[in-house]
Amino acid sequence: MLSNRLVDGLNIYGELNIRGLCKDCIFSKYMAHSFNDTRQLEAYIFEYVYLNIWGPVPVHSAGGAVYFMALTDSFSPYQTMAFLSGKLADIILKVFKAYHIEAKRHTGWKLKKV
Repeated sequence: MLSNRLVDGLNIYGELNIRGLCKDCIFSKYMAHSFNDTRQLEAYIFEYVYLNIWGPVPVHSAGGAVYFMALTDSFSPYQTMAFLSGKLADIILKVFKAYHIEAKRHTGWKLKKV
């Protein structure tokens, strides 16, 4: 992009012939991890489920939710979203138990790790 002048204001830090990076690339790599992860991949559905809680949001939903919880299966693309009125443990546990029952009913598999 630099040699063809495709981006105005693109400044390269470091030697270009080695591997120069723009400032945004350098800052974005702070939280990046290698793709050469040695973690063993899951072998079946619901072996490992990720929970991500996000919020509070500046605008409440119509039902009054201020937090969102994404539940994602690491083996399959199955993902669901739950709306939470708060970030209390009993609210999160109630939503997770409902997810666990639904997942077992639909697939016949039990969750192994969260």
